[in-house]
This record gives sequence, structure tokens and C-alpha cells, in this order.
Amino acid sequence: MTLPANIGFGLVTGRFTMVTQDSPDVDRYPEGVPAVGTVTFTARPAYFLDPSASVPTTVIPQPVVCTLDNAGDLVDAQGAKGVYLIATDDPDLNPVDWTWQAVIVLGAGDPDLANLIRDVSFALPKDTTVDLTSVIEIPSDLGTPISQGPKGDPGPEGPTGPVGPAGPAGSATTSQPVVGAILGYPGPPDTTTKATTPWPAGWVPGDLDLRALVAPRLWVSAAAQSLVSVFDPATTPTLHSFAFQIVATGRLQLNVSVDGATMVLGASTVNVPGALDGKPLWVRGTYAAATGVRNFYTSPANDGVNWTQFDTKTSAPAGPPKPSTRPVFVGMRDAATTLNFGGLMYACEVRDGIGGAIKAGIDTRGRWTGIGVAGNVWTIAGAPYWYPIPQAAL
Repeated sequence: MTLPANIGFGLVTGRFTMVTQDSPDVDRYPEGVPAVGTVTFTARPAYFLDPSASVPTTVIPQPVVCTLDNAGDLVDAQGAKGVYLIATDDPDLNPVDWTWQAVIVLGAGDPDLANLIRDVSFALPKDTTVDLTSVIEIPSDLGTPISQGPKGDPGPEGPTGPVGPAGPAGSATTSQPVVGAILGYPGPPDTTTKATTPWPAGWVPGDLDLRALVAPRLWVSAAAQSLVSVFDPATTPTLHSFAFQIVATGRLQLNVSVDGATMVLGASTVNVPGALDGKPLWVRGTYAAATGVRNFYTSPANDGVNWTQFDTKTSAPAGPPKPSTRPVFVGMRDAATTLNFGGLMYACEVRDGIGGAIKAGIDTRGRWTGIGVAGNVWTIAGAPYWYPIPQAAL
């Protein structure tokens, strides 16, 4: 769904570089290293009125979370440099002449870097480009600041409170000192990032209920993208069980193996309602072992509780999925690093029976401890992105 056509935008850019000691190269000067982190943009007004739109609309802006790429440049959800935001001087919106707030968090969970740069408020006139370097303020006790150009007049704001004490340190794959976290790779599909947990002890599956909260970088892509699977990569497989995927056309597919050797494909023939590149969406696929019927759902409220079915598919032969000793993979199909998911994976569930108990579940929206929803121990491998996310966005 697009915004009203009369709304104007501006582009925000920025580059962040860490300065480190000289490396063993030909010169003796310090090195520049691209920073890692996020920039979260929040509109000061909680909502806008757009009475002159073709359909009068109340616009409610949500926080926009951007990452830094391998050059330290601010990029949007599509990996393009810079991010377009609503213009603060758009005369079609009420109020007008407001400001954006940017919260800059650097480092991978390092509390000293996370609060290095103070929050900044800035105006973004229509059809202009604002570089964050030109609006970030220099505290007076750190030197003599040099004006970088005119700034908008921010509204009244109270003083920033003191920084709280840092939490206990954790490893990169177990505990992250962040409010919320996302497992994934916000660029093209990555060939190493995945989460795995052993096959649930003693589980003999029947009906299946597979769910995932995902934000694919691209729904329509060059190859299928695996959400969750139990797949045998051997030349002569015997331990296939199931696979829930987004196929190259952007549709959902739930494959099941009843003999461990052959995957019976079950692809939806309908586009996923509400699927937008880079936007979080709950999706679900169920399998009835007695009939081979697959049903596909989304959660329009994006709460993962209330579901709307949008398609059904029957594939033969039917039967219960093969019990396996292969691990449950999230983010790629198997250890051969195939059908890699490109985007952000917030949560994933494998349920025993339709609407049944969770047998294997991972949810990284919080302080990640390595223990999943059903008590499974998960291993995170590769190069996952962990960074703060606004709880309201989830």
C-alpha cells in the first residue's frame, strides 16, 4: 500500500568511520574502519492529518530503522545508500515544520559506543538531501563546535538522563545486551548465517504447523529462500522431513517427505497478501497428514495469533512427515548452504499438530540467551546482525 500521492519526501544520508591505530602497511597513519550500527528515525509528531489527499488520511509514522553497510554508509531496507523520509515542511500535512529525531547506535552491543553520539533532531525539507554529519551536534565540553549550516527549530525537550550501567557481557551467539534483536542479513542472501537446533528428542510428527515472522529483502528473487526445514543433503537422501520456503515467485511452499527420500512439493498459487519487501510479516503453512492438504495463512494484524487463510494446496502422496535425525535449520535449507534466506528473521515456530504445541521455536526479539521458545538449544552461525529494534514495530 502506498502513501497518498501528495506527500513529499527528502533523502537522509550519512557515513560513519571508526579510527584505529595504524596497521602494518606502507604508511604510519591511523586506519579508517567502517562503523557497524543502526540509525533509528522517529517523527516528532505521533500522527499527521492529510485532508487534501484523494482520500483524506490520518498518517501514523512508525520508527524507521536503518543499518550501516560495509562502507559505513547509511542504507535502507533495500540496501540503497540513504533513506527517504517524509518531508518536515510538507504544506499538505498538519502539523507542518516539525523535526525528525535520529538515534545513532554504533558497535555490536558495545555500551561505550552505543551512546557515543547524542540523539539529534533535524528538519528535512521536501526534495532535499540532509547528511547526518551536517546536523549532529558537538557537545561544548569536547571542543569548539563549528556550525555546519542552518538547522530547524526543535520543539522543547527535557535534558537527557544519565546512562545506566552496562549489563553483563555475553558471547556473540548467546546473550546480546540489546532491547530487541534480529537474526538475519539485511542484504542479498548470505551463505553462512543460520540457526540450528537438534531434531526434538522422540518426536514422531503427524500434522504440521509452521510459522515465521520475516522481513525478506526481496519476496521475488532469483532462487527459493528457506524459512525452516529438516533436509538431508546426502546424494541418496533418507532423512528428509519437511521444508517451508518462499519460492522465487514470492509465494509460499510447504514440502513434506513421507519416506525420507523424496520431498513432495506443495506450492501456493496465490501471491502472499500484504507482502512488501523489507517489511515484517507473519506467514504460516499447515499440513494435514491424512489428506496431504496444505493451507497458507498470514496474520493481518501481524500479531502471530489471529490468522487469515489465503490459499490451499493438495499434493500426493499424503502421510506423516518422516522422523529424522537431521537438525532443524532456520535461514537456509541444509548444511550444504543452499536456498539461503535474504532478509531479517525475527521468529520461527515448528508446531506438533495444527495449532499444537511448539516443538522447536526461536524468537530473537529480546535478550537472546541461546534457548528457544520450547527450550531448544539453538546455535547461531555465520554473520548475523544483532541490533536494537523498536518494540512497537513488532
